[in-house]
Amino acid sequence: MVAPLTFNQLHTLPRSQVDHCIGAAKRRILHDLGIEESTQTPYLVMEYVDGVALDRILERGTLPLPRACAWIAHAAEALEVAHKRGVIHGDVKPANILISAEGRVKLTDFGMARVARREARDSALLGTPAYWCPEQIMGRPQDARSDIFSIGVVLYEILTGTRPFDADSLQGICSHVLSSTPNAVSQLQPSIPAAIDEIIASCLAKNPDQRIASAEALAQLLYPHARRKLVPSEQAAPGKPAAAMPNSFRDRASRLLRSA
Repeated sequence: MVAPLTFNQLHTLPRSQVDHCIGAAKRRILHDLGIEESTQTPYLVMEYVDGVALDRILERGTLPLPRACAWIAHAAEALEVAHKRGVIHGDVKPANILISAEGRVKLTDFGMARVARREARDSALLGTPAYWCPEQIMGRPQDARSDIFSIGVVLYEILTGTRPFDADSLQGICSHVLSSTPNAVSQLQPSIPAAIDEIIASCLAKNPDQRIASAEALAQLLYPHARRKLVPSEQAAPGKPAAAMPNSFRDRASRLLRSA
């Protein structure tokens, strides 16, 4: 098991390890990550995405199952790219999943990302409490399966309109995360198949060893429920070709919200 290193500590890494981390900057995630040579200051450059954050889309209500599974599968594939490079996102939540005007899913805000290290070291509680995993609350080492827990919380939320471990206080949220089992999604949304209940339950297992093994495995479990891997033109505006979409950001954002 490896313990995480916060992004602000990147300057303590050997250059070879930083170069390894830079390899995670793929099309669906980051534009650039590195160290400014004159000051040895780590920097992060994010791509500007002309689109809408998933939390804004959820303001209009829950998502249909095929779209929810497709979008979360795409986000999971982006996580897999980072995980293969030893990078843990650390703050997976709807506000950090962007849907571009072309219908592409972008995983953003790696400001709390951690670089995996072999040495165990304490880390502060970072991120958003409602999406924390048990090992994070308990101060135990985290790895890629910690992000699996968080994205399972997101999937539960976009299908039901509620968070599985919500409470009125930080203590209450932590207590629920550590000891409560949320209602199955199908209990709240009877149209959801039992297979989705099983997928989410596996993501939300308290013991990391009992979770889905990888983000790629999660994506492969979700794609059959999305019917197929949606291409950007199909995601952008259901029932209307992407080329016919208005050019203004406001019109495109409104169309995305209406399609949710």
